[in-house]
Amino acid sequence: MNHRLLLIPALLASLLLCGCSSQSQEEAIGPTKVTRAENCHVCGMIVATQKGPKGQARIRGVKKPAYFCSTTDLMAFLFQPDSPAVVKGAWVHNMHGVDWNSPPDDAYIDAYKAWYVIEHDLRGAMGHTLAPFAEKGQAESFVTEHGGRILRYEEITVDLIAGMAAYAFPDFDKVRDFDPEVELGGGSQHQH
Repeated sequence: MNHRLLLIPALLASLLLCGCSSQSQEEAIGPTKVTRAENCHVCGMIVATQKGPKGQARIRGVKKPAYFCSTTDLMAFLFQPDSPAVVKGAWVHNMHGVDWNSPPDDAYIDAYKAWYVIEHDLRGAMGHTLAPFAEKGQAESFVTEHGGRILRYEEITVDLIAGMAAYAFPDFDKVRDFDPEVELGGGSQHQH
């Protein structure tokens, strides 16, 4: 009987320790494998079928990461005013030594520590995108082969991301200025 009474506190202590351990593991979770069912958090495109570097972000209180079909979409998300308060971590593909058209899931690096090449000659999902690298020398080698210039995360601006998005949507001004009354012949002149 005494042995059973001693077991109860030991079991309770181990359950509490397991609970703490799983909570800290959840906080430490990084990027995950991208399946063919994952859609981009920004544009809705299927992430796995897009070429070029992609991204992931962990949002507080959400178990599944937010996936992004390009680094440009990830940056557009990270630069939203509410994102810094809710994002626990963000990752991008290290494009050094990987296939541009299909970077592997094990090539993710911390988005905030990466070296980025912009204005290069390769395209990703939705057009031009930032090419991330783990080391400055890797980025410099990429620039030698593909052109562009190197930036750190802190040097990326909302205006830069907006300009890249404009490249992906060259007719955006036409959409913004679209007037259904004029373009579709609406208004009081329609027939009954």
